[in-house]
Amino acid sequence: MLFISRRLISNQVIILSSLFVFVMGISQAFSASPATMQAQAKIDLPSEEVLAKELGFTTKEFKSVVDDFAQSMSLGKNSKPYKRLCAKDENACIILSDFLNQNTGAKRERRRSRGRIRNLRITEKNYESTQSHDYRSLVRSLKFKKQKDFVSAANLALRGTSCPRNLSAALSVMAEEFFPDETAQNLSLQLFENAKPCLRENQVVHERLFLRQGLLALKNGDKKKAKDFLQEAKDSKTNTERYRVLYWLGDLANQEKTKTNPDWDALLEEYPLSYYAIEAAIKIGKDPLEVAYKREVGKTERTVVDDPELDQMIRWLESLYVYKKSTAVGKWASWIVRSSESELKVELIHYISTIKIASGLYRSNIQMLFSYFKSNPKALNEEGLKLLYPRPYYKLVEDSSKGVVDPYLVLALIRQESAFDPRAVSSAKAKGLMQIIPHTARRLASQGHRKLLNEKANTEMGVKYLKILAKRFDDRAELVLAGYNAGPNKVDEWLKRIPEQKSDPLLWNDLIPYMETRDYVVSILRNNYLYERLYGEKEEEKKVKDLFHSELVIHLLEKTPQKQKEES
Repeated sequence: MLFISRRLISNQVIILSSLFVFVMGISQAFSASPATMQAQAKIDLPSEEVLAKELGFTTKEFKSVVDDFAQSMSLGKNSKPYKRLCAKDENACIILSDFLNQNTGAKRERRRSRGRIRNLRITEKNYESTQSHDYRSLVRSLKFKKQKDFVSAANLALRGTSCPRNLSAALSVMAEEFFPDETAQNLSLQLFENAKPCLRENQVVHERLFLRQGLLALKNGDKKKAKDFLQEAKDSKTNTERYRVLYWLGDLANQEKTKTNPDWDALLEEYPLSYYAIEAAIKIGKDPLEVAYKREVGKTERTVVDDPELDQMIRWLESLYVYKKSTAVGKWASWIVRSSESELKVELIHYISTIKIASGLYRSNIQMLFSYFKSNPKALNEEGLKLLYPRPYYKLVEDSSKGVVDPYLVLALIRQESAFDPRAVSSAKAKGLMQIIPHTARRLASQGHRKLLNEKANTEMGVKYLKILAKRFDDRAELVLAGYNAGPNKVDEWLKRIPEQKSDPLLWNDLIPYMETRDYVVSILRNNYLYERLYGEKEEEKKVKDLFHSELVIHLLEKTPQKQKEES
């Protein structure tokens, strides 16, 4: 975590004073059409004259100063705007300098982590040296079009006798792509056993391998072996899928009807907004949102007492918003939270979030709030949930989905795909709210590929595609979502690999070889559940026979204790 330097003040506890109240309403975003944008925030800010005075500038010079501040964030310390700003205000120069220094460092670190080994082939000459390559780089770089090529590489890796054995580890996971072939299954376990003596708890690969083998043992009905493997995964010091580990360990304890379930307790405390926490809570008779709903919603406040530097940072955020510097608003707001995360009270986070939403920065806002509540889960209340799960474009979604697909499922998918950015374009050239690739769009509508950045057309095509996938996969929403992310042909392959999807949809999902897809599916199911809880009612439309929805989500809603009380 990054922390901003406190040159201007001593380290004191932040106290917020109630000088300002915001109201939620509808306003035009900087980057979206007012006809299609709903549920944005409207902020009552002081006048430009008041903001200028608070930051120590004259009204006449203030707009040019804010322009320089915004440009400096992109152009850096050697730019003319930065030098002009520093000449006018030393304090602004200091806080902007911290942002630029840390931002440059973060970019440099990201570039370093993108390393990839090109055209890697495993041969007699290099298999020993390849064992020491980075595990993640190996997984990204190794490609096997034919199973015989994989088997050849695996047999070479099994000769490894010295540590590390990262090639064996990578191939153990990659073997799953060739299931249910018995040779591939046997090789996966052999490669795991070969890699195991070299695994250390502080390695990313430690959790991954023990988790995968634990899930495979669950599929095969060996609960004792599954528990042993999952416990090893839980002991990992570097966690990427700890929520899964805790869920499945807790599920084993729940099946044994133990008096206590420390793994599910940890899951609910550490990952309260995960699909797994929702499933676990409902299985033990708890309302997943009960704690958040009980927490008091305080007034949103804009002034920070006893921390002049942080207070000044908020003033700059307001100024950037007033002058419609939306890109700078997103960067600066995220910087405030990232650099001071452990110190910020939730009332201030809500205020910053409202400014982002009013600027149409839904993706940036979701990322910021998710990070904050991950570090501060006990700060989450109903207000924070609604800021984290806004409903822009809801009327458009409702109209496009009517009588065809559950609108909250569509909203949940859009939140995951584009975070409500109608101009989003992915590296795979998927575009718009529902991230449809041009090739697919051509099949969904006449000249569809030309309409992808049109919010209405994009949503209508996305709904149509969901319905096509629903027909293909027998209305099983988990398969539809997996197909939307990875392609329907991949789902067909996975169904051949593990045909028993209906018996345990969540276990089947967690055995998907692609981490992106298995997380994608449960994230949308989670979104769907939370949208229903925050805004939904039992609409008559949900009883329409042909309406496509998630049976898992409907089941969770029906089993939620609070919902049962409301309906009774």
